Amino acid sequence: MKNTWDLSFLYKSFEDEAFQADLARLPEAIAEEKALLDSDLPVQEKLEKLMDADEALSLLMDRLFSFAGLTLATDAGNGTAQQYEDKLSVIANDASLVGSA
Repeated sequence: MKNTWDLSFLYKSFEDEAFQADLARLPEAIAEEKALLDSDLPVQEKLEKLMDADEALSLLMDRLFSFAGLTLATDAGNGTAQQYEDKLSVIANDASLVGSA
């Protein structure tokens, strides 16, 4: 019996170009949300843009964390998955600081 799941609907691997692109996009998305918070846009426009940015950021984080977490769920000793989950946690901390502003 195979003790892994087919996660290819998320990413093929941690080396997958899509995974690496999304990982690189994550800090950018957080910075964009922070820039919106700091902007002088009218309140309604700012809120609408913040809601869209927050939804996109949440989807991106969910996808990345799901891949790392589900990989670890079937292989707790997977050092690569653990490293990426740790890295994602540090980046997510920045997102939570923006979200609490």
